Amino acid sequence: MRLQNYPRRRKAVPDILVWVTKPEESDAPSLKDLGDEVGRLDHVSEVEVRTEGSVMSVSFEGDEAEQQEIELTIRRAGYEIFKVSHRES
Repeated sequence: MRLQNYPRRRKAVPDILVWVTKPEESDAPSLKDLGDEVGRLDHVSEVEVRTEGSVMSVSFEGDEAEQQEIELTIRRAGYEIFKVSHRES
């Protein structure tokens, strides 16, 4: 019997909450624009931005590598990440 090669399923990661801070002397985009930028990543399915509290809720498919890409996108836009947590479903 020959084993077939099936594509590996990607590990599902719970949605994450990302608290960000924008440095005072920065030309970083608005939090809403940052959410739009994160939402353009291939593995991101939904982004919800809450300006009061400076928190983004990000739904995505993947594992740690995809989460790191989200965090890198936020940092490259000029924001600092205060805290990241996995949202309970």
